[in-house]
Amino acid sequence: MKFYIEEIKNNELDDNEYKIIIEYNNNSKNNKHFIQYIKNYCSNDTSLFLNNNEIYEEILIKDILYFYSEGRYNYAKTKNKVFKIKAKLYEMESDTFLRISKHCIVNIEHVLNFDLSKTGQFLVNIDNGDKEVVSRRCIKNVLYFLDEKGV
Repeated sequence: MKFYIEEIKNNELDDNEYKIIIEYNNNSKNNKHFIQYIKNYCSNDTSLFLNNNEIYEEILIKDILYFYSEGRYNYAKTKNKVFKIKAKLYEMESDTFLRISKHCIVNIEHVLNFDLSKTGQFLVNIDNGDKEVVSRRCIKNVLYFLDEKGV
């Protein structure tokens, strides 16, 4: 994939406003991923309001380690707290969050490494010391993700 970047000063735009035009000649999967990446990077959705004992706190998405389900409820875990969320886990999936099991979606920015344990389990080591198991169904997706990132 080749990129050509052209900078044009436009006095009609506000100081914090940018106009991005992406030109391509085919509808490949890479184009869709790239466009989604740019949209996610430029979006204003950089934080969520999460419930902590009926008090809502604004939490930056980059501070969320992972989302998980336990029993009938879903949770968001940060380094300091666990928040109960009303959203479904599949609604939390994005380019930043990788599904590793039916019950867990990890923030890839907080993953230290993937480890094959002595018992044959595929583990994800998170930077706060937590370890989560990658389910057999999700191993293919995790390996695809690692291959796509060039790891």
